Amino acid sequence: MNTDRKILAVDNDENALYNLRQEIRMQEPLFWPQCSLNDPKEEPVMKSMQKFVAALLGTALCAVLLATAAFAAQASVAVTLPVSIRTAGADPEPNAAYTLCLQAVDNAPMPDGAQNGQYSVTVQGAGDYTFPQITYTAPGIYYYQISHAAGADTRCTYDATVYNVTVAITNKQDGTGLESAVTAHTGPSADKRDAMLFTNVYAPRPTTPPTATPTPKPETPVVYPTPEPTPVTRVLIQTGQLNWPIPFMACSGVLLFAVGWVLDRKESLA
Repeated sequence: MNTDRKILAVDNDENALYNLRQEIRMQEPLFWPQCSLNDPKEEPVMKSMQKFVAALLGTALCAVLLATAAFAAQASVAVTLPVSIRTAGADPEPNAAYTLCLQAVDNAPMPDGAQNGQYSVTVQGAGDYTFPQITYTAPGIYYYQISHAAGADTRCTYDATVYNVTVAITNKQDGTGLESAVTAHTGPSADKRDAMLFTNVYAPRPTTPPTATPTPKPETPVVYPTPEPTPVTRVLIQTGQLNWPIPFMACSGVLLFAVGWVLDRKESLA
């Protein structure tokens, strides 16, 4: 190869060898890395490249560490605590209300709306319920107490069980975030419960004797007094001979006589 001959020709000339290598780099860039470069003039360049590569690796490592720390700071997990209510005995009142209480121990995280480490919720009727979710941002062991508040129904014996709840927050094995484990017990920590269940027992409703319907009294009939009959005066119709024409005719005759006498006296005087 022509390049080999040039290297042999200038083997004893340091400047010529350096210039030749620069020429080789320009003409055959794939060839020069294979050459043994023991030239003192190139040592500063190599050292600069080594420092650059080291700085680049250090920067990448810092970026990875910062990203990991930022991810760990933003990692969180939400946990909901389930609770069940059941009834036994007699039937409860329609739309019976029950109050569930969540109490934090040692300032453990609480759901939104909690006050002074306490959260209460009122539900209607028996069923399965959950407290609002609790958000955890750091690994740790957190403790709570869950209870059932007594109500006002005198027929109901409200469950007074108090559950001690433990929420364990740990890092995932793959380092991608947090995970949780919830356990509950009512006594020693070994006495674990599968579910937090409250059972309210109702007594029968008191029997009320039927109200007797009063028998209506018969109404006393009103007796009105019988009016006495008014005596009827009977007028008999006159039959037979009439007596009234005789006095009438007599009076008429006297009257006519008087009128005639008066008229006669007037003529005599005239």
